[in-house]
Amino acid sequence: DYNKLKFSYDIVDCWWDWGGVMPPAVTEKYGKRCDIITSFEQEFVFSTEKTYDFIMCDGDHFNTDKWFEHVYANLLNSGGILVYHDVTMEDRPDIFVNLRDIYHKCKEYGINHKLFDRNSLSDERCWRGLLVIFKD
Repeated sequence: DYNKLKFSYDIVDCWWDWGGVMPPAVTEKYGKRCDIITSFEQEFVFSTEKTYDFIMCDGDHFNTDKWFEHVYANLLNSGGILVYHDVTMEDRPDIFVNLRDIYHKCKEYGINHKLFDRNSLSDERCWRGLLVIFKD
């Protein structure tokens, strides 16, 4: 809105953290500005025909690596940005190990990316690992 550009946002969530029920505050805050889609990540990824310029993935931490290539190839537009959260988890290196596979695939396939794993400001949480992937 601020830049007066046309945009559309989709929020996809299964509301797992809320017992499968979308909190009313989500509709109140985002309902007029976004399409809110209740779905598990895998179901959405393989059913949508939409493509995106920006995808922020903070969903299925245990499985999202399994469909990374599909998301990158089919859902992300050329020139788009794809972001994964909790890739390194410095304080808990034993969890979400599978997310590191996305980072390794980027390196293996020569996909342009940047891993932010250190804070530059005290209120950041980059130590958890923020993987930013660019589609050329």
